[in-house]
Amino acid sequence: MSSNFRDPFWWDRETDREGRTIRNDVREAAREIWENACRRVVFVLGDASDAADLMEVCVSRVSRNLDKRNVPSFSQKTPALLMVAFGRELSSYTAKLRRIEPMGDANQFSERLSVPSWANEVELRLDLEKLVRRLSKRSRAILGLRDAGYDWNEIAALLGVSVSVAKNGFWRELREARVHVFMPPAAN
Repeated sequence: MSSNFRDPFWWDRETDREGRTIRNDVREAAREIWENACRRVVFVLGDASDAADLMEVCVSRVSRNLDKRNVPSFSQKTPALLMVAFGRELSSYTAKLRRIEPMGDANQFSERLSVPSWANEVELRLDLEKLVRRLSKRSRAILGLRDAGYDWNEIAALLGVSVSVAKNGFWRELREARVHVFMPPAAN
């Protein structure tokens, strides 16, 4: 199956997330390097699902930087500049993913999820309620949407954020909530 990384260009917009205009030379450079950038993401991460988010961040950053330095449009090798920025962003993102620690292995989850009695079921329900109460309104909405069968792309679109922002924020809050709910308080 051959994939065409040129479609769709959902991140190719005239303005960034903060409403700042993105330079045309940077947008054109992004279209030019898109396929290579996607290949690089696939090589590093295994699939291209995060490529658009990474490119969106880089396009915004490079455009802002060139404007700040008053560099005339199309006066430099913008594709090369953008590819360097993309490589750095991908490296940073990859390092961040490696720092994320798992919440447990399959055996720990299966022990927690097995419900041999109604008392354990009540305990599980109470623990879940404690976890949910510690989540922000946005993360509770994400949890509800995930429970209803929505995928991360749909959730991100509904919230008006990127997939990585939705996922990372949700999982970070869930880890923090887990620490507060399941870790015993420190002795005084």
